[in-house]
Amino acid sequence: MINSLEEIAALLEGTELETSTKIELAIPDSPNCAFAIKVNGENSLRAWSLLKSLVDETGRYPVLAGESSSPFYDWAGCLIRSNPFCRQEFQYELYSSEDKNVFPESIIERSKTIDITQKLEEDQRNKWHFLLEEAIDFEIERMSAKFGVTPSKEEMFAAFPSCSGEISNDIGVEVEKWLFDWERSHLPAEVALAPPDLQDLYLDWYNSSDEFDYSLILLPTANSWETPAYIHWFGVGNKSSEVIVTLLQSWHDRFKAELVAHDGLNLLFNVHQRPVTPEAAFQLAVEQEAFAGDTLYLPGISIRDHARALLYLDRWYLLSKP
Repeated sequence: MINSLEEIAALLEGTELETSTKIELAIPDSPNCAFAIKVNGENSLRAWSLLKSLVDETGRYPVLAGESSSPFYDWAGCLIRSNPFCRQEFQYELYSSEDKNVFPESIIERSKTIDITQKLEEDQRNKWHFLLEEAIDFEIERMSAKFGVTPSKEEMFAAFPSCSGEISNDIGVEVEKWLFDWERSHLPAEVALAPPDLQDLYLDWYNSSDEFDYSLILLPTANSWETPAYIHWFGVGNKSSEVIVTLLQSWHDRFKAELVAHDGLNLLFNVHQRPVTPEAAFQLAVEQEAFAGDTLYLPGISIRDHARALLYLDRWYLLSKP
């Protein structure tokens, strides 16, 4: 692994990043450091692609951080003051676990013991509750507007005989899955699997601006999925960063998803292998709803509509806000 600015500079000679400002960044609670390169909206994605192609030589995975601009500080000053590797948020994850620490390397090691399927089931059970009848009424109204045909309320109630009154979010997912299957069995495939508007704002992907400077951070790992062990993501919520690390590794293994940008609230990915079946897309949509619910909630997108979109997308945008 490259461990000096001089080596980074030598590697980038003859590229458009040759004259870009480069700094070293300390990582609290880690024996390793990171490096940052100043980029802008015009060259940020090209710069990321360049450094991604050099991972075998650097041993460091690149990730684009948020904008760095201030009338009082230069790019380096803004980045250092933003403290991208602050461990404070990680501490909040461990308030009930005195036997753990938040060293990046420790988070990565713990991630290797996580059962992500079990964590997903726990997350679904612990979410909100709502009335089955209200959920059915809402979905029938939405389907009627979208497709012009719907199952009957009686048919839907019959599909969930053990449910009455208030239901939990995991049953809500089962309702979505039942409706997804119904749509695919009662409508032509080109209708049932047509994506929502892929230009819709909820799928907006990395709208960088030339007005701001950005940071391309080279982390002390070659693995994109280990990024959340170094830079905290708000989507962790009441979970822990090792769970997110495990989830991102699962997405990399199944979909060749590579993290490109991370600003604390947004995660942006390049995806090299889309889900190959509607069932796989639905499962992925469930996972993204569980860990980045604002991606769907804020624009009012259903899990099954998100699944339809994932069948077509080569880039993912995930959002979790305070």
